[in-house]
Amino acid sequence: MCTFVLVTFAWIFFRAETISDAVHYIIRLFTKPDIWNLFNNSVYSLGLDLLQMNILFIMLTIIIILDYVQYKTARRIDCFLMSQNWGFQGMIYIILFIICFVFGMYGPAYNAQEFIYFQF
Repeated sequence: MCTFVLVTFAWIFFRAETISDAVHYIIRLFTKPDIWNLFNNSVYSLGLDLLQMNILFIMLTIIIILDYVQYKTARRIDCFLMSQNWGFQGMIYIILFIICFVFGMYGPAYNAQEFIYFQF
């Protein structure tokens, strides 16, 4: 979790045009939180439409539930899956494959060159 937070924080410097922009984003992140922007439809101007926001919400909910189950049972998810029968394992792997296949495509406007490393 700590690594994820640090890497995500470091991405600010990769996406910003200048160092001063990155510093401005960081300062704004901690000094001007405005939770109501999530509810006044201005969040859609940031690049995700309603469908993509719903997908994001569903996936985050699944991740939080899986993390909570892992925390409460003190077992890793992969160990839990390996202790299940082969039918259940197969069903989970097929569902994961479909999720990766369907949500891994970003539509005709998606350009892999514009990912986070496009400035290099």
